[in-house]
Amino acid sequence: MKAKGLDYKFKVVVFLFFIVFGINFSAKGEVGGGSGKAATPFVPDKEVKEEEIIFVKNISKRSRTIEELKLKGKRATQYGEKVGLNYVKDQNVSDEPFFEFRGTTETENEMNIDFSEVKSFTLLRIEQRWFARDRALLQIVQFPYISPKDLLSIKPKPSYSDLKENYTKSVRLWVTLVGEADSELCIVGVKWSDEEKYEVLSKIRDIELNSEVILEYGNFEIESIGRMPSIWWAIPSVIQDERYPYKLYQLR
Repeated sequence: MKAKGLDYKFKVVVFLFFIVFGINFSAKGEVGGGSGKAATPFVPDKEVKEEEIIFVKNISKRSRTIEELKLKGKRATQYGEKVGLNYVKDQNVSDEPFFEFRGTTETENEMNIDFSEVKSFTLLRIEQRWFARDRALLQIVQFPYISPKDLLSIKPKPSYSDLKENYTKSVRLWVTLVGEADSELCIVGVKWSDEEKYEVLSKIRDIELNSEVILEYGNFEIESIGRMPSIWWAIPSVIQDERYPYKLYQLR
């Protein structure tokens, strides 16, 4: 994804980041921390502005990757980048994907959940209905469930452990499976990072029941600078926690 019209001050921040760490890195999550430098789109130990977090968060929702996706009756897991949702007919992804879950809670309240805040989701059950469109009940784990403004206003500044303990939320959401002209709600993504063509990774109804679909953070590119991770909540106080799981490994 190309970031154009980037605010000058934020561009300087990004440039300094790559001076410190270099541009040829890949980000990988580790349970409980580990070796490697902490992955962040911000300069460590420098004040982060709210508008900078908002900028990265808006990119993050369009930059998620599939870490784990099991289909019914298959052993292999699916993989994809720039993951989104779309109502698709005949495997033809013709419309622009949307990058949020749209549905209703079990108490019938409408809710949208931005992909930048989705850690994982699980297909709990499918309801086939005679006089309404089929729907699926998903359990969605939001992390971190916090706004950029609140992330910066917490006193003292939060660690990764603080966010994990206090800003993880689980929501059950009904999503409609059938769209116009009998199209099906699908997970779509780009299978090769150098391509922009969206393909169907799975119909929601084809996901193995009670298996967790895990999302990770992709990279995004800034012209003339390079690639950087889209972990929008990775402010300095968060990445200083030894339990922070995302590390940078230099590509050789």
